Formats: sequence, C-alpha cells, structure tokens
Amino acid sequence: MARGRNITIDKCNIVIRTLQAGIIFKEVAIVFYYDASTIRQLHDKFNTTRTTCNRPRTSGPKVIFDYQKKKIKRIARQSPKFLFKYLVKKAIFVHTNGTTSKAPSRLYVNIAIRDV
Repeated sequence: MARGRNITIDKCNIVIRTLQAGIIFKEVAIVFYYDASTIRQLHDKFNTTRTTCNRPRTSGPKVIFDYQKKKIKRIARQSPKFLFKYLVKKAIFVHTNGTTSKAPSRLYVNIAIRDV
C-alpha cells in the first residue's frame, strides 16, 4: 500500500489543537484533506508521547547496498583469491547521472562475503 503525503509538524500542531477544541476526527479529516484514521493515529501518538515530532531512525543508514553485496559475492565466488582493492573497485556503482556510490569499507566487504 502506498504511503500518502507527510503531515508537517506545524499542521500536526494545528490538528491537535483542533481536536482538543472538541471537533470530531471526521470533521478534522475533511478540513485538512486526510483520512480519519490518519488523524486518529496522530491523536493517539500525541496522547502517548505528548509531542507531534517524529522519532529519529532506530538504525543508521545502510553502508553497503544489496546490489553491492551481490556484485561482491559474485566476484568472490568466481575467483576465491581476490584482491580487496579489486572487490571494492567492482562494488562501486556508477549512477545514470554520472555520480558514483561510496566505496564499502573492508569490514562491510568481509561481512558481504562471509556467507559465500
């Protein structure tokens, strides 16, 4: 199921104040062009956390992507006596706009090939 557009923090605060004024979920949803369940979830979130801000991500961004893992594993299977520099060079991906992805570190290359 596709996600809808995000609600800005300012709009969240306005929605919460509107709900606290006594207007029901359906009417608030109609005014702000959101689904009533979205407004209800926002209200529940506010009641439990007392804030409308989103939490930070629980983990850091992925350091090595799936396509890089696949490339590294394929090369490692083809030639078991590989050079690390060669693997890193092959794991760098060139995007359509000409920019390149960041090279994975030795640790993440080892993690990617440990199941080979």
